[in-house]
Amino acid sequence: MFPPILKSFCFSFLSLPWAAFLQACRALMISSLILGLFATVLGLLGLKCTKIGSSNKIMKGKIALTGGVLFIIGGLSSMIAVSWYAQQITSEFFNPMYGGTKFEFGDALYLGWAGSALCMLGGSFLCCSCKRDEVPKRSVYQYSAAQSASGGRIYSKGARSEDNTLSSKAYV
Repeated sequence: MFPPILKSFCFSFLSLPWAAFLQACRALMISSLILGLFATVLGLLGLKCTKIGSSNKIMKGKIALTGGVLFIIGGLSSMIAVSWYAQQITSEFFNPMYGGTKFEFGDALYLGWAGSALCMLGGSFLCCSCKRDEVPKRSVYQYSAAQSASGGRIYSKGARSEDNTLSSKAYV
């Protein structure tokens, strides 16, 4: 099925003795991708405009909240993996006794940090957009009209004075 050269290359690559921190970073990134996939599906099901799932607004809010929490956890998982790898690069770079290849920060680390931050930010926005179970009770304010100093006299058009003539204060 595969050419023998490709088979030997893939098997030799998979059997390399990876460092423990690198295997942990790979596992964290894979878990972040899986959590992001589930969060995306739950986030889409929790939208108010979708008819899939529940038609209850409170249930849709809970589904969206679960999606937002999964986005935050996935972003944290990715942030931990990228930061752990960056810490290892930094410690190997400044170690004068390290004899292996010394790496520097690259675009992939910066994109990993930015993607993790955006994933956590999007998850927090999704969590904040959820509807609460209870609608807060509105407080009722009583309105009382202000009383004027002259006893509350209102002038209207055609207001007449005591001698039945139009008053000079007859305006609209």
